Amino acid sequence: MLKIIKNFLNKKPTRHNLGYRIIPLGSYCLPRVISTLSMLKPRKASGEKTLPFDLGFFWNIDGIIDTLDNEFKTFYDDIELGHLNHDKTRDLEVLFDFNPQAKHWVSEKLSAVFNHEYMMTSKEEFRSRYDKRIENFYEYLKDERYELYFLIASFNEVKLSQINRLKSIINRYRSKNSYNIIIINQCAHSYKIHEKNVYVIDEIDDTFDKMLRANNTNWAEALKRKEVFPDAQKFYDDVADNLKKIILKI
Repeated sequence: MLKIIKNFLNKKPTRHNLGYRIIPLGSYCLPRVISTLSMLKPRKASGEKTLPFDLGFFWNIDGIIDTLDNEFKTFYDDIELGHLNHDKTRDLEVLFDFNPQAKHWVSEKLSAVFNHEYMMTSKEEFRSRYDKRIENFYEYLKDERYELYFLIASFNEVKLSQINRLKSIINRYRSKNSYNIIIINQCAHSYKIHEKNVYVIDEIDDTFDKMLRANNTNWAEALKRKEVFPDAQKFYDDVADNLKKIILKI
């Protein structure tokens, strides 16, 4: 534990010098971005690998669980270049620097938009990229040298039944006490999940959301320039401090 804290304080996390790994599971890019900004997760340049749910919007937690349950066998079934028929897209333009009118790779089954692949026009190219990310996922999942933290940011309440199902899938690959699940709760109300190694970080104050709309800026840019936006700084501090308490146990 002292080694983990020392490495964190040295601000040089790499894939080799931390005793844990963070695996994002949606519902958007916040888990990867904030864990990287807070130096809890190494950057890609330091050797960290990109995983299937790191980048993009995935609003259907059951769809993610189904995908993990069938080991991504149906992941590509309905992915196509087009438009997502989902009410969340109306909020994306400002908050996520996203144009709902542009074509993106989408999946209705996952209620997913793969917005970082907007330059790709070939499904073979898309599949090649995600095949590698899926391979990375199982490499991390099965490597018990590292404690795992599955990190979910959700605008809807994550149910105990969903957590139990997710745990039953992870238990196929891991010993039961070698991983944790952390939910960044961004829905309208607070809730708790009374399960071992499951944590809920409440971030239900909407001042950050209102600030983004008022300043016509997206969340990722605001967090990267948080010294300019006090509400972004508060959001970052709240989430990052709670993550550090859970992961670094400090």
